[in-house]
Amino acid sequence: MKARSKVSLNALRTFEAVARHKNMVRAADELLVTAGAVSRQISELQSSLSFDLFVGHRTHHILTPAGQQLAASVTKALDDIEATLGAIDTERDKILDVACLSTLAVRWLIPRLHRFRTEHPDIDVRLSTDPRTPHKTGHRMDVSILAHAPDHEIGERDTILFREKLGLVMTPSLAGSQQALQPNDLQDISLLLSKTRPNAWTSWLAIQNVPDRKPPHTSTFEHLSLAIEAAAAGLGICVTPAHLVLDDLSSARLSAPFGFQDSGYVYAAHAHGRPKQKVADFIDWLSRETKSL
Repeated sequence: MKARSKVSLNALRTFEAVARHKNMVRAADELLVTAGAVSRQISELQSSLSFDLFVGHRTHHILTPAGQQLAASVTKALDDIEATLGAIDTERDKILDVACLSTLAVRWLIPRLHRFRTEHPDIDVRLSTDPRTPHKTGHRMDVSILAHAPDHEIGERDTILFREKLGLVMTPSLAGSQQALQPNDLQDISLLLSKTRPNAWTSWLAIQNVPDRKPPHTSTFEHLSLAIEAAAAGLGICVTPAHLVLDDLSSARLSAPFGFQDSGYVYAAHAHGRPKQKVADFIDWLSRETKSL
């Protein structure tokens, strides 16, 4: 492959501005640099070429025939680049990259996304459940839905969605088999834990003002969503945020005999990058969807 010319692209951009304005000061104003910086760029460019670019005096620069030819070529190239970037931005504006926890995506967000698509059919929502923060994934996100601990300070770009409520769930048949069920009566029922929310049981006991003690029979799953499914299959009891089991409770697939209490965690939508209408539309939709939580 033929090597590219070593002519500075930044110098060519500066030259194009001077050629268009026929004045270094006005070119400097457009480029947000000093007139001296523009003059140095033009001098360096001129030194690297075998032909003159301008004739005339300091305040009014007239292009030579060779300069006119180069200016036309550089202007066309810059216009083509801007047009391509504009087309890419237009296409990108149809894509909304959203990051959230996998259990939230599977059990709450995805079942409701059809309503956002109905409102905004031109926006393609792409979900990422990478547990790392967006700047570490190497991929730019538009929105992140995050669960913040009680001591976390909410930022200016965060929109609070709802406060998490924590509760114990089990099948209705299992709940019905326990007469006058109380938190202290759970020692003989298998406890279903998860690696993604390992302290859920301890947190729930603290909310219930019950001493921290673990039932003798426990099973630990990789994700909370698996522990919830195990509870729905009658394998035991599981502590979970209420928003993850709304559909299961409404269909009587699961029961929450002790109800749900505030855990102190706050869910928020964080907007990344410059303000975009698609981001505002999605966060507005999230706020409406979570209003009743």
